[in-house]
Amino acid sequence: CNSLAETHAWFDSRVAHHLHINGQVRVNAFGDGGFARLRAPVFERGDARPAAATDRSKPRDLTTSIRVITETYRPCHGPLRKLYSSASAPVLAFHGDTYFFSMEDRMQDRAFLEKSKFLALIVAGMTLTSAGGALADIQPAAMVASADGTALWQFPDRRALDPALFGTPAAPLNVELLPLSNRLTTEDGSAYTTIKDPSMFSNNIAMTTGTFNMSVLDVTAKDGMDSQDEVEMDARFVGPNGQNYRVIMNRVIPVGPDHPFFGGVGTNILMHGGTGIGTPLVSEEFSYFTAWGIGDIYIDDVLVDSNRVVHVMVSERTRDAEFKVGFGVAEPDQLEIHLAMPPLKASPDGPVPSPVPTGVNLPNGAEQPFIHVNFYGNANLEGNQFYPAH
Repeated sequence: CNSLAETHAWFDSRVAHHLHINGQVRVNAFGDGGFARLRAPVFERGDARPAAATDRSKPRDLTTSIRVITETYRPCHGPLRKLYSSASAPVLAFHGDTYFFSMEDRMQDRAFLEKSKFLALIVAGMTLTSAGGALADIQPAAMVASADGTALWQFPDRRALDPALFGTPAAPLNVELLPLSNRLTTEDGSAYTTIKDPSMFSNNIAMTTGTFNMSVLDVTAKDGMDSQDEVEMDARFVGPNGQNYRVIMNRVIPVGPDHPFFGGVGTNILMHGGTGIGTPLVSEEFSYFTAWGIGDIYIDDVLVDSNRVVHVMVSERTRDAEFKVGFGVAEPDQLEIHLAMPPLKASPDGPVPSPVPTGVNLPNGAEQPFIHVNFYGNANLEGNQFYPAH
Protein backbone atom coordinates (compact mmCIF):
# COMPACT_ATOMS: atom_id res chain seq x y z
CA CYS A 1 0.00 0.00 0.00
CA ASN A 2 1.14 3.53 -0.75
CA SER A 3 0.02 5.12 2.52
CA LEU A 4 -1.02 4.23 6.04
CA ALA A 5 -4.63 4.95 5.14
CA GLU A 6 -4.45 2.48 2.26
CA THR A 7 -2.85 -0.06 4.58
CA HIS A 8 -5.74 0.40 7.00
CA ALA A 9 -8.31 -0.12 4.28
CA TRP A 10 -6.56 -3.17 2.87
CA PHE A 11 -6.14 -4.78 6.29
CA ASP A 12 -9.77 -4.20 7.26
CA SER A 13 -11.16 -5.54 3.98
CA ARG A 14 -8.82 -8.44 3.33
CA VAL A 15 -7.41 -9.66 6.64
CA ALA A 16 -9.15 -8.43 9.78
CA HIS A 17 -12.47 -10.17 9.31
CA HIS A 18 -10.71 -13.53 9.06
CA LEU A 19 -9.44 -13.14 12.61
CA HIS A 20 -12.68 -11.98 14.20
CA ILE A 21 -14.15 -15.19 15.59
CA ASN A 22 -17.04 -15.04 18.06
CA GLY A 23 -16.08 -11.53 19.11
CA GLN A 24 -12.48 -12.45 19.81
CA VAL A 25 -9.23 -12.13 17.97
CA ARG A 26 -7.26 -15.32 17.67
CA VAL A 27 -3.86 -16.05 16.20
CA ASN A 28 -3.20 -19.75 16.55
CA ALA A 29 0.32 -21.07 17.07
CA PHE A 30 0.77 -24.11 14.88
CA GLY A 31 3.65 -26.27 13.80
CA ASP A 32 6.29 -28.11 15.79
CA GLY A 33 9.98 -28.00 16.55
CA GLY A 34 11.40 -24.51 16.89
CA PHE A 35 8.26 -22.88 15.54
CA ALA A 36 6.18 -24.36 18.38
CA ARG A 37 8.05 -22.20 20.89
CA LEU A 38 6.43 -19.12 19.43
CA ARG A 39 3.32 -17.80 21.14
CA ALA A 40 1.23 -14.87 19.96
CA PRO A 41 -1.07 -13.57 22.68
CA VAL A 42 -3.37 -10.86 21.40
CA PHE A 43 -4.84 -7.91 23.26
CA GLU A 44 -8.53 -8.07 22.39
CA ARG A 45 -9.55 -4.69 23.76
CA GLY A 46 -8.12 -1.50 25.04
CA ASP A 47 -4.86 0.17 24.31
CA ALA A 48 -2.44 -1.87 26.40
CA ARG A 49 1.22 -1.89 25.47
CA PRO A 50 3.59 -4.82 25.82
CA ALA A 51 5.85 -4.45 28.82
CA ALA A 52 8.90 -4.79 26.59
CA ALA A 53 7.80 -1.90 24.44
CA THR A 54 8.78 0.84 26.86
CA ASP A 55 11.01 2.72 24.44
CA ARG A 56 8.73 4.64 22.11
CA SER A 57 11.51 6.44 20.32
CA LYS A 58 12.29 5.73 16.72
CA PRO A 59 14.25 2.49 16.29
CA ARG A 60 18.00 2.83 15.94
CA ASP A 61 18.20 1.78 12.35
CA LEU A 62 15.08 1.40 10.25
CA THR A 63 17.01 0.04 7.30
CA THR A 64 18.12 -2.97 9.33
CA SER A 65 14.88 -3.67 11.12
CA ILE A 66 11.90 -5.84 10.44
CA ARG A 67 8.74 -3.78 10.52
CA VAL A 68 5.46 -5.45 11.33
CA ILE A 69 2.42 -3.23 11.10
CA THR A 70 0.02 -4.26 13.81
CA GLU A 71 -2.38 -1.36 14.06
CA THR A 72 -5.70 -0.87 12.26
CA TYR A 73 -7.71 -3.71 13.64
CA ARG A 74 -10.88 -1.67 13.91
CA PRO A 75 -13.31 -4.56 14.55
CA CYS A 76 -11.56 -4.94 17.93
CA HIS A 77 -11.49 -1.17 18.55
CA GLY A 78 -7.80 -1.29 19.22
CA PRO A 79 -4.45 -2.34 17.79
CA LEU A 80 -3.70 -5.97 17.21
CA ARG A 81 -0.88 -6.85 19.63
CA LYS A 82 1.51 -9.73 19.19
CA LEU A 83 3.94 -10.86 21.88
CA TYR A 84 6.60 -13.48 22.23
CA SER A 85 6.37 -15.39 25.48
CA SER A 86 9.80 -17.03 25.52
CA ALA A 87 12.71 -15.48 27.36
CA SER A 88 14.72 -15.20 24.17
CA ALA A 89 12.23 -12.88 22.49
CA PRO A 90 13.79 -9.82 20.86
CA VAL A 91 13.32 -6.44 22.49
CA LEU A 92 10.45 -4.54 20.91
CA ALA A 93 10.65 -0.85 20.16
CA PHE A 94 7.23 0.72 19.82
CA HIS A 95 6.84 3.71 17.56
CA GLY A 96 3.41 5.06 16.70
CA ASP A 97 1.29 2.17 15.50
CA THR A 98 4.16 -0.02 14.38
CA TYR A 99 6.34 -2.60 16.10
CA PHE A 100 9.99 -2.83 15.12
CA PHE A 101 11.95 -5.97 15.81
CA SER A 102 15.60 -5.01 16.11
CA MET A 103 17.87 -7.23 14.01
CA GLU A 104 21.27 -5.92 15.03
CA ASP A 105 21.55 -8.08 18.15
CA ARG A 106 19.49 -10.99 16.93
CA MET A 107 20.82 -12.13 13.58
CA GLN A 108 22.81 -14.88 15.30
CA ASP A 109 19.90 -15.89 17.54
CA ARG A 110 18.46 -18.99 15.90
CA ALA A 111 15.37 -18.88 18.07
CA PHE A 112 14.64 -15.38 16.83
CA LEU A 113 15.11 -16.44 13.23
CA GLU A 114 12.73 -19.33 13.78
CA LYS A 115 10.17 -16.97 15.29
CA SER A 116 10.59 -14.61 12.35
CA LYS A 117 9.88 -17.45 9.94
CA PHE A 118 6.86 -18.42 11.96
CA LEU A 119 5.56 -14.87 12.05
CA ALA A 120 5.85 -14.82 8.27
CA LEU A 121 3.69 -17.94 8.20
CA ILE A 122 1.09 -16.26 10.39
CA VAL A 123 1.00 -13.18 8.18
CA ALA A 124 0.79 -15.32 5.04
CA GLY A 125 -1.99 -17.40 6.56
CA MET A 126 -3.98 -14.32 7.56
CA THR A 127 -3.63 -12.90 4.09
CA LEU A 128 -4.43 -16.02 2.10
CA THR A 129 -7.07 -17.78 4.16
CA SER A 130 -10.68 -16.83 3.70
CA ALA A 131 -13.37 -17.06 6.36
CA GLY A 132 -14.53 -20.34 4.88
CA GLY A 133 -11.05 -21.84 4.86
CA ALA A 134 -10.61 -21.72 1.09
CA LEU A 135 -7.86 -19.75 -0.66
CA ALA A 136 -10.40 -17.60 -2.40
CA ASP A 137 -8.27 -14.46 -2.44
CA ILE A 138 -5.35 -16.01 -4.34
CA GLN A 139 -5.12 -14.80 -7.92
CA PRO A 140 -2.95 -16.40 -10.62
CA ALA A 141 0.13 -14.43 -11.61
CA ALA A 142 -0.71 -12.68 -14.88
CA MET A 143 2.07 -10.68 -16.54
CA VAL A 144 2.65 -8.95 -19.85
CA ALA A 145 6.09 -8.26 -21.33
CA SER A 146 6.92 -6.24 -24.41
CA ALA A 147 9.85 -4.72 -26.27
CA ASP A 148 10.36 -2.73 -29.45
CA GLY A 149 13.71 -1.67 -30.86
CA THR A 150 17.23 -2.83 -30.06
CA ALA A 151 17.81 -6.58 -30.06
CA LEU A 152 20.72 -8.92 -30.62
CA TRP A 153 21.31 -12.27 -32.29
CA GLN A 154 23.71 -14.73 -30.68
CA PHE A 155 26.01 -16.94 -32.73
CA PRO A 156 27.67 -20.09 -31.34
CA ASP A 157 30.67 -19.32 -29.16
CA ARG A 158 32.83 -20.80 -26.41
CA ARG A 159 31.55 -19.29 -23.19
CA ALA A 160 34.15 -18.21 -20.63
CA LEU A 161 34.01 -20.10 -17.33
CA ASP A 162 33.55 -18.26 -14.06
CA PRO A 163 36.10 -19.60 -11.52
CA ALA A 164 33.72 -18.78 -8.67
CA LEU A 165 31.20 -21.20 -10.13
CA PHE A 166 33.41 -23.82 -11.77
CA GLY A 167 36.52 -23.71 -9.60
CA THR A 168 39.92 -24.75 -10.93
CA PRO A 169 41.27 -27.96 -12.45
CA ALA A 170 42.84 -28.71 -9.06
CA ALA A 171 39.55 -28.08 -7.26
CA PRO A 172 36.67 -28.26 -9.74
CA LEU A 173 33.16 -27.18 -8.74
CA ASN A 174 29.69 -28.05 -10.03
CA VAL A 175 30.85 -30.96 -12.11
CA GLU A 176 27.28 -32.21 -12.23
CA LEU A 177 26.29 -29.01 -14.04
CA LEU A 178 29.22 -28.89 -16.48
CA PRO A 179 31.29 -32.05 -17.01
CA LEU A 180 35.06 -31.80 -16.90
CA SER A 181 35.16 -33.08 -20.47
CA ASN A 182 33.56 -29.81 -21.65
CA ARG A 183 36.08 -27.52 -19.91
CA LEU A 184 39.19 -26.13 -21.53
CA THR A 185 42.18 -25.04 -19.45
CA THR A 186 45.19 -22.78 -19.69
CA GLU A 187 48.41 -24.26 -21.07
CA ASP A 188 49.77 -24.90 -17.60
CA GLY A 189 46.48 -26.44 -16.49
CA SER A 190 46.06 -24.05 -13.58
CA ALA A 191 42.74 -22.50 -14.58
CA TYR A 192 39.68 -23.10 -16.72
CA THR A 193 39.24 -20.84 -19.74
CA THR A 194 36.13 -21.66 -21.80
CA ILE A 195 33.81 -24.50 -22.59
CA LYS A 196 35.02 -26.94 -25.22
CA ASP A 197 31.92 -27.02 -27.40
CA PRO A 198 30.39 -23.76 -28.68
CA SER A 199 27.04 -22.96 -27.13
CA MET A 200 24.08 -20.66 -27.66
CA PHE A 201 25.15 -18.41 -24.74
CA SER A 202 27.62 -16.15 -26.38
CA ASN A 203 29.50 -12.89 -26.79
CA ASN A 204 29.64 -13.50 -30.54
CA ILE A 205 26.66 -11.37 -31.44
CA ALA A 206 25.05 -9.28 -34.17
CA MET A 207 22.98 -6.25 -33.25
CA THR A 208 19.54 -6.10 -34.82
CA THR A 209 16.00 -4.90 -34.13
CA GLY A 210 12.76 -6.56 -33.22
CA THR A 211 9.46 -6.52 -31.36
CA PHE A 212 8.34 -8.81 -28.58
CA ASN A 213 4.90 -9.27 -27.03
CA MET A 214 4.02 -11.95 -24.51
CA SER A 215 1.45 -12.64 -21.82
CA VAL A 216 1.64 -15.41 -19.24
CA LEU A 217 -0.68 -16.84 -16.63
CA ASP A 218 1.02 -18.76 -13.83
CA VAL A 219 -1.66 -20.91 -12.19
CA THR A 220 0.21 -24.14 -11.48
CA ALA A 221 3.34 -24.19 -9.32
CA LYS A 222 4.63 -27.70 -9.98
CA ASP A 223 5.19 -29.81 -13.06
CA GLY A 224 2.26 -31.94 -14.12
CA MET A 225 0.28 -32.78 -17.21
CA ASP A 226 -2.75 -31.09 -15.65
CA SER A 227 -1.00 -27.70 -15.52
CA GLN A 228 -3.25 -24.71 -16.13
CA ASP A 229 -0.42 -22.32 -17.02
CA GLU A 230 -0.93 -20.31 -20.19
CA VAL A 231 1.30 -18.41 -22.62
CA GLU A 232 0.78 -16.22 -25.67
CA MET A 233 3.87 -14.92 -27.46
CA ASP A 234 4.60 -13.19 -30.75
CA ALA A 235 8.21 -12.19 -31.43
CA ARG A 236 9.50 -10.61 -34.65
CA PHE A 237 13.09 -9.72 -35.46
CA VAL A 238 15.56 -9.28 -38.28
CA GLY A 239 18.16 -12.01 -38.64
CA PRO A 240 21.85 -11.44 -39.39
CA ASN A 241 21.09 -12.48 -42.98
CA GLY A 242 18.57 -9.65 -43.39
CA GLN A 243 15.55 -11.98 -43.34
CA ASN A 244 12.51 -11.37 -41.19
CA TYR A 245 11.83 -13.92 -38.48
CA ARG A 246 8.69 -14.53 -36.48
CA VAL A 247 8.27 -16.96 -33.58
CA ILE A 248 4.90 -17.61 -31.99
CA MET A 249 4.13 -19.74 -28.93
CA ASN A 250 0.76 -20.55 -27.39
CA ARG A 251 1.26 -23.86 -25.56
CA VAL A 252 3.33 -24.65 -22.48
CA ILE A 253 5.48 -27.68 -21.84
CA PRO A 254 4.11 -28.64 -18.42
CA VAL A 255 6.85 -31.07 -17.37
CA GLY A 256 10.58 -30.44 -17.62
CA PRO A 257 12.82 -33.27 -18.82
CA ASP A 258 15.98 -32.11 -17.01
CA HIS A 259 14.75 -29.73 -14.32
CA PRO A 260 11.38 -28.38 -13.17
CA PHE A 261 9.45 -26.23 -15.64
CA PHE A 262 7.06 -25.06 -12.89
CA GLY A 263 4.10 -26.28 -14.89
CA GLY A 264 5.29 -24.37 -17.97
CA VAL A 265 5.46 -20.89 -16.43
CA GLY A 266 7.58 -19.94 -13.44
CA THR A 267 7.42 -16.55 -11.76
CA ASN A 268 9.92 -14.76 -9.51
CA ILE A 269 12.59 -17.45 -9.41
CA LEU A 270 16.38 -17.62 -9.45
CA MET A 271 17.75 -19.29 -12.55
CA HIS A 272 21.06 -20.33 -14.11
CA GLY A 273 24.41 -20.25 -12.37
CA GLY A 274 24.50 -22.96 -9.74
CA THR A 275 20.72 -23.18 -9.30
CA GLY A 276 20.28 -26.23 -11.52
CA ILE A 277 17.48 -24.40 -13.37
CA GLY A 278 18.67 -23.69 -16.90
CA THR A 279 22.23 -23.53 -18.12
CA PRO A 280 25.11 -22.80 -15.71
CA LEU A 281 26.80 -20.84 -18.50
CA VAL A 282 24.66 -17.79 -17.64
CA SER A 283 25.18 -16.10 -14.29
CA GLU A 284 22.60 -16.65 -11.59
CA GLU A 285 19.85 -14.10 -12.06
CA PHE A 286 16.35 -13.25 -10.90
CA SER A 287 13.70 -14.07 -13.47
CA TYR A 288 10.43 -12.18 -13.23
CA PHE A 289 8.90 -14.87 -15.36
CA THR A 290 10.18 -17.76 -17.37
CA ALA A 291 8.32 -20.08 -19.72
CA TRP A 292 8.87 -23.22 -21.72
CA GLY A 293 6.53 -24.01 -24.55
CA ILE A 294 5.90 -25.18 -28.09
CA GLY A 295 5.97 -22.78 -31.00
CA ASP A 296 6.27 -22.18 -34.72
CA ILE A 297 8.91 -20.31 -36.70
CA TYR A 298 8.33 -18.20 -39.81
CA ILE A 299 10.96 -16.72 -42.11
CA ASP A 300 9.80 -13.97 -44.47
CA ASP A 301 6.18 -14.89 -43.63
CA VAL A 302 6.67 -18.54 -44.59
CA LEU A 303 6.12 -21.23 -41.96
CA VAL A 304 9.35 -23.23 -41.92
CA ASP A 305 8.80 -25.46 -38.89
CA SER A 306 6.30 -26.25 -36.12
CA ASN A 307 6.32 -27.88 -32.71
CA ARG A 308 9.63 -26.30 -31.78
CA VAL A 309 10.77 -26.10 -28.17
CA VAL A 310 10.79 -22.43 -27.13
CA HIS A 311 12.18 -20.93 -23.93
CA VAL A 312 11.54 -17.35 -22.84
CA MET A 313 12.87 -15.49 -19.83
CA VAL A 314 12.19 -11.93 -18.67
CA SER A 315 14.92 -11.18 -16.17
CA GLU A 316 17.53 -8.84 -14.78
CA ARG A 317 19.97 -7.60 -17.38
CA THR A 318 23.16 -9.65 -17.49
CA ARG A 319 24.76 -7.79 -20.40
CA ASP A 320 26.60 -4.52 -19.92
CA ALA A 321 26.26 -1.28 -21.88
CA GLU A 322 28.30 -2.80 -24.70
CA PHE A 323 26.02 -5.86 -24.71
CA LYS A 324 28.79 -8.10 -23.46
CA VAL A 325 27.98 -10.80 -20.93
CA GLY A 326 30.43 -11.42 -18.12
CA PHE A 327 30.19 -12.99 -14.69
CA GLY A 328 27.30 -11.60 -12.68
CA VAL A 329 24.31 -9.35 -13.30
CA ALA A 330 25.30 -6.10 -15.01
CA GLU A 331 22.11 -4.07 -14.54
CA PRO A 332 19.76 -5.58 -11.93
CA ASP A 333 17.16 -2.82 -12.36
CA GLN A 334 16.91 -3.18 -16.13
CA LEU A 335 15.11 -5.81 -18.16
CA GLU A 336 16.52 -8.41 -20.51
CA ILE A 337 14.20 -10.59 -22.56
CA HIS A 338 15.55 -13.89 -23.87
CA LEU A 339 13.98 -15.87 -26.68
CA ALA A 340 15.75 -19.19 -27.14
CA MET A 341 14.97 -21.99 -29.55
CA PRO A 342 17.37 -24.86 -28.85
CA PRO A 343 17.89 -27.65 -31.39
CA LEU A 344 14.96 -29.58 -29.95
CA LYS A 345 11.52 -30.43 -31.22
CA ALA A 346 8.47 -31.53 -29.27
CA SER A 347 7.24 -35.09 -29.62
CA PRO A 348 4.79 -37.36 -27.73
CA ASP A 349 7.81 -38.85 -25.95
CA GLY A 350 9.32 -35.50 -25.01
CA PRO A 351 11.87 -33.21 -26.68
CA VAL A 352 13.96 -34.84 -29.41
CA PRO A 353 17.12 -33.48 -31.08
CA SER A 354 16.32 -31.45 -34.18
CA PRO A 355 18.27 -28.47 -35.57
CA VAL A 356 16.26 -25.29 -36.01
CA PRO A 357 16.05 -24.43 -39.74
CA THR A 358 17.45 -20.92 -39.26
CA GLY A 359 18.78 -20.33 -42.77
CA VAL A 360 21.85 -18.65 -41.23
CA ASN A 361 25.15 -20.02 -42.50
CA LEU A 362 28.13 -19.98 -40.15
CA PRO A 363 31.77 -19.40 -41.22
CA ASN A 364 32.37 -23.16 -41.23
CA GLY A 365 29.58 -23.57 -43.80
CA ALA A 366 27.14 -25.22 -41.38
CA GLU A 367 23.68 -23.86 -40.71
CA GLN A 368 23.23 -22.37 -37.25
CA PRO A 369 21.13 -24.97 -35.41
CA PHE A 370 19.50 -22.70 -32.82
CA ILE A 371 18.05 -19.22 -32.30
CA HIS A 372 18.88 -17.09 -29.30
CA VAL A 373 17.72 -13.47 -29.48
CA ASN A 374 17.70 -10.86 -26.70
CA PHE A 375 15.35 -7.87 -26.71
CA TYR A 376 16.23 -4.55 -25.04
CA GLY A 377 14.52 -1.67 -26.83
CA ASN A 378 11.70 -0.19 -24.74
CA ALA A 379 11.54 -3.39 -22.71
CA ASN A 380 8.59 -3.33 -20.32
CA LEU A 381 6.95 -5.64 -17.81
CA GLU A 382 3.52 -5.29 -16.25
CA GLY A 383 1.94 -7.29 -13.45
CA ASN A 384 5.03 -8.05 -11.35
CA GLN A 385 5.35 -6.34 -7.98
CA PHE A 386 9.10 -7.02 -7.82
CA TYR A 387 9.98 -5.21 -11.02
CA PRO A 388 11.56 -1.90 -9.87
CA ALA A 389 9.83 0.17 -12.52
CA HIS A 390 6.42 -1.27 -11.72
